[in-house]
Amino acid sequence: PYTSDYDRDAVSILLGEGEAITWPLNAPHRVVNKSYCVSITTEYTTAESTLKNSVMYTNAVLRHKFGRNPSWQNAGKKEKYIKAFAGKIMRKLGVLEHMEPEDLVSFKLRPDVPGFIEDVTPYQRTF
Repeated sequence: PYTSDYDRDAVSILLGEGEAITWPLNAPHRVVNKSYCVSITTEYTTAESTLKNSVMYTNAVLRHKFGRNPSWQNAGKKEKYIKAFAGKIMRKLGVLEHMEPEDLVSFKLRPDVPGFIEDVTPYQRTF
């Protein structure tokens, strides 16, 4: 969880129009928008990141369903591969789906509306 102690060693980067930034997988980060912002998220996947994401999914299941406290850092190579295999299966089964927060759309961008933002009745995102 975020604590203000992270800010002590933080690097602050002010981006201009059309600029982007990236950071390592699972690295702590915080974004503060100073004005209206349109964000585009991209994801680049490698064999290593796929393995880690599957292990982290299994670790989340172990934490939320069984009260365990597993660790990526303390897991051995064999344990990571077993957890990765289990994670892929559990993700396909949707084991943690009910724990995901609702992803609701509450506005649309419209060039013909003053300020370009139109509030809409919230609805579930479908992608």
